[in-house]
Amino acid sequence: MNIDKQIRVLVKEEFEKQLGEIHEQISSLSLRIDDVEREHGNKWNLILKLRKHTIDELMAEYSKIKGEMHQTSEEQAET
Repeated sequence: MNIDKQIRVLVKEEFEKQLGEIHEQISSLSLRIDDVEREHGNKWNLILKLRKHTIDELMAEYSKIKGEMHQTSEEQAET
């Protein structure tokens, strides 16, 4: 085998090795990104559920107070 061919083989092997390492790093990063996105997604879902629950409670309280005020207004109008 001549020297040029040997160099090409060695360079090709080194590039393949480095590409394999880069591929592993990218795969690892991709998995970590998926985990972070899932974790943040869960947090956002919890925040949105809490917000909706709070708004529902506030609306129920508003309706209750509004009903009481309406009833009080009707009683005052009757007297």
